[in-house]
Amino acid sequence: MAENALQDLMVLAEEKIEALWSDDNKRIAVGDPVENVGLVSDLFDRLTQIGVELLRERPSQSTIALFADLIDVFARLYTASDAHMPELYQRATKIPYVDRWYEVLIRLYVLGAAAVRYKRFEVVPGIVLAKPEGSRPDYLWLREIVTALFRQDQVSKGAFEGKSVLGPIATFIVDRPTLVRAFGDDRDKILTILCQFDFLQCVVTVGQTMRIWSCYPNFGAYWNDRTEPIIADLVNGPARQAVPGMADDVLAAIINALDVSASHAFFDVAGWHGGFRLDTSVAVFLLRLADDASKIKIEI
Repeated sequence: MAENALQDLMVLAEEKIEALWSDDNKRIAVGDPVENVGLVSDLFDRLTQIGVELLRERPSQSTIALFADLIDVFARLYTASDAHMPELYQRATKIPYVDRWYEVLIRLYVLGAAAVRYKRFEVVPGIVLAKPEGSRPDYLWLREIVTALFRQDQVSKGAFEGKSVLGPIATFIVDRPTLVRAFGDDRDKILTILCQFDFLQCVVTVGQTMRIWSCYPNFGAYWNDRTEPIIADLVNGPARQAVPGMADDVLAAIINALDVSASHAFFDVAGWHGGFRLDTSVAVFLLRLADDASKIKIEI
């Protein structure tokens, strides 16, 4: 019964968000300011809280299925933002689709962080690899949203901190009492969890596409000590559930490629430094597989 009630809440929230966006679209069409941003954000928060609570619970077939349904809701809202309408239409209507996408991105990262927090690594591929209707065939949605944020100058609007979306998302979590219950109010610890999910999403993405440019290494804005624990867990622990079936040599090649990618992307931020020094198990893993990993082709 409780799960049916959650399913109903998800459907109602989705319908209400789409209705509020439609109402704002009509206001934009006649030159009036939008009025529903706050209401939409509250509804997104409710959906996110459902997801976090599902991850807090002991996993069962029904809760796993319900979480997958929730990701489908976010995927449909991603499409409903009008982002994939023709560019001329977007310019003519001035619909703030990137702002709407950002609402989706924040919540996906919160759910990803909750997956790391509660060691529910098996749900990470579902978050990362979802393909909303109309999305670009060459990008997965997390990368597509981050690219759109850069292109629409959301840097100046506070979506980035040090060229990374993770800092503002950590602040978002701390500012939400419903999320503090799950994560605590220590922004620094939350930022570390976000860095770890970001590395996982990069590994999952590159494992799917074999293209390093298919992901954006937000974790690279911060020192290695935040992220290296999840890398060690990928090598020797339960985080490997995020990439089921991935061979050791492929994982080693992807870790090496992300190390280089993060170093290049954030060389001017004094964040990520190349190499792995904090956990010898990672260095040993990479050294043992160096020859085999060098034969794996990953498009730069």
